Amino acid sequence: MLQKYDPVREMSAYEFFERFPTGEASKSYIEQLRWRGLPVVCPHCESEAVSAIINGKQQPYRCRSCRKHFSVRTGTVLAQANIGFQKFLPAV
Repeated sequence: MLQKYDPVREMSAYEFFERFPTGEASKSYIEQLRWRGLPVVCPHCESEAVSAIINGKQQPYRCRSCRKHFSVRTGTVLAQANIGFQKFLPAV
């Protein structure tokens, strides 16, 4: 099975930090990879009934079905990591 080409894998360090200058840019890219442009899905109950929380910096989403808050990190190896997205993304 052929793997889809990912331009991030072929970047120099300079190009990487130019494309992802902030943690927010890195977070947006990880969200794009996790949900692939589809609606955000709750990692607890897999419901698509999700609301974005305006001031929810740590947990920016809330499921309307199970009422739990979550982020793109929830349910991944990033969940317990105490480093920002900009530092974690090059390691991945």
